[in-house]
Amino acid sequence: MSDEITLEQSIRNHLPSVRRVLLHAVLMMVAAYLAGPWLGPRLFGFVDPQSTWGRGQAYQVGDVLNWGTLFLMVELLVYTAWIIRQGRKGYDEYKIREFRRALEGDE
Repeated sequence: MSDEITLEQSIRNHLPSVRRVLLHAVLMMVAAYLAGPWLGPRLFGFVDPQSTWGRGQAYQVGDVLNWGTLFLMVELLVYTAWIIRQGRKGYDEYKIREFRRALEGDE
């Protein structure tokens, strides 16, 4: 029974690699800090740009960082839930295999 997969291997098979996670993190940061300052005031009802961005409607560094960080946190929350879901798939598959082996009496 050398082809037996452990629980850790089953979970690891469903998770993305570290390189892929880092790529996703960079893409989420870029998207959050580019789209956040534009999308944030529109979503939360700040329709008057002058009241949102100040005189001259110029983006201020603090506002850009605030909106970008807000959107990044939301993205990371969703991404973490997706990672947990992927790991849970591996866990469920392992438990189903164990259950089937127990039913067959192959222990």
